[in-house]
Amino acid sequence: MRLTLSVVLVGILGSAMSSSYADEADIAFSKELSECSAYYDIASSTLSKMNVPQMQNIAEKLSRSKIAAFTLAEKYQTAEKVQQQVEAAKKQQMALLPDDKSLMGLMEKYRQSCQSYLTQPEQRLSYWQMATM
Repeated sequence: MRLTLSVVLVGILGSAMSSSYADEADIAFSKELSECSAYYDIASSTLSKMNVPQMQNIAEKLSRSKIAAFTLAEKYQTAEKVQQQVEAAKKQQMALLPDDKSLMGLMEKYRQSCQSYLTQPEQRLSYWQMATM
């Protein structure tokens, strides 16, 4: 009886711990996706304001990527939490811009990684699952 109880408790604790790791991974990945959504929003808005016809297609593509990042983040956290994270990330990113037309710093930091997160989300989530074990 005692051995059975110990085995059951170990099983329950093990499940709780792995669930905790998954939650940490979900939160970390959702935060990154929220940062990407903020980046795409800033970039899209900035390019749209330039009134350069060649940039409008890029601005539209970035706007679609903003929505895709937000939607993917919602798989791991509530829409309300994601929105809060996006707003916080947007404030932080805007503070890093030297002016409202210079995106180079943000592009260097987010362009490749965000593109990768959207095209290979399972790979990044797996990274976070391993990193939070």
